Amino acid sequence: MWDSQTEEQFCAALLKECRFYREAFPHLHIKTLFIGGGTPSSLRISSLKRLLEGLFETFNLARQADPLQSRAPINETTIEMNPESVDPKKLQLLRSFGFNRVSLGIQSFHAHELRFLGRKHTQNKIHKAITFLKESGFRNFNLDLIFGIPKSTLEDVRHSLESALSYSPTHISAYALTIEKGTLFYKRKISPVATEMELAQYRFISAFLSQKGYRQYEVSAFSLPGYACQHNLQYWKRWPYIGLGPSAASFFQGRAYQQPSSLKEYIENPLPPLFREHPPKLLSPETELKEFLVANLRLLKGFSIREINRRFQMDFSHDFSDVLAKLYALKWIRRSDKRLQLTRKGLYLLNDVLMEFM
Repeated sequence: MWDSQTEEQFCAALLKECRFYREAFPHLHIKTLFIGGGTPSSLRISSLKRLLEGLFETFNLARQADPLQSRAPINETTIEMNPESVDPKKLQLLRSFGFNRVSLGIQSFHAHELRFLGRKHTQNKIHKAITFLKESGFRNFNLDLIFGIPKSTLEDVRHSLESALSYSPTHISAYALTIEKGTLFYKRKISPVATEMELAQYRFISAFLSQKGYRQYEVSAFSLPGYACQHNLQYWKRWPYIGLGPSAASFFQGRAYQQPSSLKEYIENPLPPLFREHPPKLLSPETELKEFLVANLRLLKGFSIREINRRFQMDFSHDFSDVLAKLYALKWIRRSDKRLQLTRKGLYLLNDVLMEFM
């Protein structure tokens, strides 16, 4: 159960985890900060301030006097929020720390779809939330949308897109609804939309946003020029990153590790798994290669053949010749300027492409 005491314990544990990294790696340089994984803005303002002070002090993050620029800043600082948790006072606090990006979980602009998804917010709350963002000085913000909702049509998708663009976001994320085992939708035996409709919606979203000046740079991500999410690119390009808090995953010092999902267990021992193992467990070359492919194939630019050969001391074109021949024949991949990229069809069938490589 979450209460004020648990919130205090959580904040103390997370700041303790921060200090572990600072003491072990005093010259650590942080390029981006992303506070998400749930609804961090639901924290009390005193707790949020405490966490921000600890993060900025521990990692020597520079507060920007004016984070609003004509294009996305190099040092990107983002927080995830749901419309019902957007509060002007919290936005002012974030601005005082130099936060320059907000990711808002809209999901849909249809009341019946929001009810189906179990969302607490309404269209009126969406409007108020975005109004608060703009009044607080946030002009760089992302809106999350979901497509492939049962019984949804192309017109439903068009309405949500047009409604989203009426607020001039710099970034749009569009995710297909997935119904996985163990979820409420699965237990209720909810059937997803037909594959053909989901593909039609995905193609429509890509074409519609492209016409409006948004560049697709990842399977689900579309941005105005200069506003691609720098933090997420850290994951997709397989650069090092550190995750803090319960269930947080990290890829750091050549090691992949994850904190326990249990809040109680995390509070009792927030020491990162990296520090618990003697010696720390390294990823095998085979696992690291798979992780590289999973991450980089999400990007429309794909990856450099020369880079993967250098990084893994291999001849990629030779070692995967049979797989590549099959994927070329299916028109799921293409080779452009010495880079391997997915085609539009391959993007939609990303999981099938990855299974061939696995």
